[in-house]
Amino acid sequence: MWATAGAGLIVVVSYLARDLSGGEAEDWLGALGGLLVVGGLVGALAWPDEGRSDPTASTADSGVPAQEEDPAETARRIERAADAGDTGAMAKLAILLERRGDRAGALRWGRQGADAGDTDAMVVLGQLLRATGDVARARKWLRRAADDGDSVAMHYLGEMGEEHGDPAEAERWHRLAADAGDPDSVVWLGSTLEQRGEPAEAERWYRRGASDGQPEAMTRLARALLDRGRQDEAVRWFRRGAEAGDTDAMVRLANLLDERADPAGAEHWYRTAAEAGDVEGMVNLGVVLDHRGDHAEAARWFRRGADEDDPDAMFHLGRLIRQDDAASAVRHAPAGPPDGGSW
Repeated sequence: MWATAGAGLIVVVSYLARDLSGGEAEDWLGALGGLLVVGGLVGALAWPDEGRSDPTASTADSGVPAQEEDPAETARRIERAADAGDTGAMAKLAILLERRGDRAGALRWGRQGADAGDTDAMVVLGQLLRATGDVARARKWLRRAADDGDSVAMHYLGEMGEEHGDPAEAERWHRLAADAGDPDSVVWLGSTLEQRGEPAEAERWYRRGASDGQPEAMTRLARALLDRGRQDEAVRWFRRGAEAGDTDAMVRLANLLDERADPAGAEHWYRTAAEAGDVEGMVNLGVVLDHRGDHAEAARWFRRGADEDDPDAMFHLGRLIRQDDAASAVRHAPAGPPDGGSW
């Protein structure tokens, strides 16, 4: 979802925020998904007029226009705003410089914005320091942002607790972040409680995230409800998660619809998941098509799944190929006995 129009690089940065939030590699410039998880904070920097009730929103005014603009011009506007003392723009500029490979410049602008009291810049600086391995100073700036109520900073502090083997500290920060509305921490907390054998409390957190419109929380809630035998309600939440774009919800909803003798509904959601890149959706759609006799399209979806190294897709594709080879051998077999002899 790399956008080169609209807000240009700012929207790109917003994408990175969501895509990189679970990574562990040190260099997220070269491997998108690295330790420098800009998560919700980068989205926060992209929309200056939104409130902080949304962890991806920001009160900083960067002066970046909403109309379509060349990404290079967007970057120049951010640089001019930062030079003029706009602390929100300093945070954005730090991210842009890091993406360009200029970590020293990124640290300089992140520190300047953080020293001026900008919460977003504090989070950016904390993540930059975290990527360099300076854990103590990273934690210091993230805590300052967290003290100002930044839920994204709280989430990252929770991640750091996990990374450094302190589950109690991790849960403390994730719980604070979840209380403040951070969607990733809501799911993390629900999952942790579920694994700990506290399904009712886990459901409460999943339901909170689902009610706030978070697709993953909808799917987690539906799975929890299904495990507890509440299938009708589970179907409703799987459907909401699927309609919100969660491919796991699409596949699970399709499975339930298939069990409920709704083959058209099942095929629709398998296809939607498959077209969105979900390998399980590809395989299940292939099975549906194969059973219906549409072997060519089934093979196409099995091949796409096999290209993703899925063993089930490889098995089904191989089966179709063997069947096709056998059918071809029958079609091309000689009509009479070999060598003009008799049978």
